[in-house]
Amino acid sequence: MLLAASARAFADAPPDPCGSSMTKPNVVRPAALTGSWGGERDTLADDGVTPGLSYAPEIFASPEVMDHYVIAGLAVASLDLDLAKLVGDGWGTMHVVGLGIHGHGLSEQIQDIYGVSNNVATNDVRLFEAWYEQPIVGKTSIRAGLLSADQEFVIARHSTVLINSTFGVIGQISANEESEPVYPIARPGVSAHVDLDPVVVRAAAYDGQTNEDHGIPTSLGHSALFLGELQLYKLVKLGGWIDTALPNGVYAVIDRGFKSLGRRAGAFARVGYSPDGVVQIYADAGLRGLPGDWRHDDFAGVGVAFSRTEIAGVRRDQAVVEATYQIAATGWWTVQPDAQVVFAPDRTALVGAVRMTIVF
Repeated sequence: MLLAASARAFADAPPDPCGSSMTKPNVVRPAALTGSWGGERDTLADDGVTPGLSYAPEIFASPEVMDHYVIAGLAVASLDLDLAKLVGDGWGTMHVVGLGIHGHGLSEQIQDIYGVSNNVATNDVRLFEAWYEQPIVGKTSIRAGLLSADQEFVIARHSTVLINSTFGVIGQISANEESEPVYPIARPGVSAHVDLDPVVVRAAAYDGQTNEDHGIPTSLGHSALFLGELQLYKLVKLGGWIDTALPNGVYAVIDRGFKSLGRRAGAFARVGYSPDGVVQIYADAGLRGLPGDWRHDDFAGVGVAFSRTEIAGVRRDQAVVEATYQIAATGWWTVQPDAQVVFAPDRTALVGAVRMTIVF
């Protein structure tokens, strides 16, 4: 079976075939438009080389904003190298991914903190992540290079089918830690992962406010961001972050699968608290499931998020509700209609969207 993107998260995270964006950690698709290259793709994988290329055009529309609809797109190119196969036993893995981002989103007009599209960002062709991960002993790994925190922390795997950005890394971190290592930004950093089943410990340190050119650092910053996370029984995560220049916070995640409802069906809930941040209290929850045997490769999801925000001493809460359905048209092509209601401080906006993802 072809895998269009290799497993990019640590080994305890299973491949995810229903991620709404190819920037999600561990996202895969079962096939590629260009096929097996006459068997050469499988040969490369056996030798430890896994290339990936995808493009996701999308259209978002809302009657409550001046530009009633916007069009955007995201190209993702990646290369994963298994050096244990290429070089020899004991070596680790390398991962490099670049982004081509174009178009505009609706959140600039809605003025919500969430981001109704998890693909939309500043128009750019840029380097995203570039790191080397080395196994140390047992299930302990060290990763170093250009890292993005949303690839390792605060992840609820049953939220990945949702399109709103807040159901990736929580909107509280994106808002409070502006310009920190969250898609499409990565920073020089190092992270560690220790699996003491049933306990998993993660920790990371990132350079803050790095000067960069298209994602390539040109100088180091004068601050640092530290994250730590403790996972228990693959069910509960407790974590927090300390920033030497920006507000700190803590969070908790519950992420539970329901085997009786079919593979990859489950629910999630997350809360965050950052008393000195713009977003002081955050909470979200949702469900992911499959429609049944008649469409066994499709996925559906619903989610709701709430943020208590305070700007210049004025409380201005925000919320979003999303429902989405990802249609597996083929193994390499998905079509995803999506509906959101965004409760922003100055307006309530109904948003409709369609995203296609094509894996080459």
